[in-house]
Amino acid sequence: MIVVSNFKFEEPLKMYRKLWEIETMFSCLKTRGFLMEDTHITEPDKIEKVVFVLAIAFC
Repeated sequence: MIVVSNFKFEEPLKMYRKLWEIETMFSCLKTRGFLMEDTHITEPDKIEKVVFVLAIAFC
């Protein structure tokens, strides 16, 4: 794998690994079982609470 960026990072692979974990979690929250998008919530504070609870459930 080649990781390319226009910024210099001390540990680019470590940073990419964290990004991939976040992307995987959001993918699961959206389409792979949790179906967060089906809630049709639009208020930011309510979205934050739902993401918080689902993130705990995901872990």
